[in-house]
Amino acid sequence: MGKTHFASNYLEQSLRTLDPKGHFTVLSFDQIRKNCLDSWIKDNRGGKIDDGLKATSKELTSKWHAELQEALTKATRDKTAHYIYLDKNFPPAEFSGVMAAIKPFE
Repeated sequence: MGKTHFASNYLEQSLRTLDPKGHFTVLSFDQIRKNCLDSWIKDNRGGKIDDGLKATSKELTSKWHAELQEALTKATRDKTAHYIYLDKNFPPAEFSGVMAAIKPFE
């Protein structure tokens, strides 16, 4: 069982039991990567997966941060609790960028 599956199916259910009015968002880096790569493959038939991963790396990072910002913005507008699960392996440089994105919403 993967982390996103666990978060979407079990963690969310547990939180809904504790807080039925709360909102739950799962941001999956792998799912965003898949969407970017699928789009690249569609436009580059016969292209190698490694080339697609390299070609979409900036788009992937941009979309990840955009979805994070969207989730944080929505969370600050809601009057109820909003739980955001970040499913991503964070290298140190990326972790500091995510923390910088979260800081204004504290």
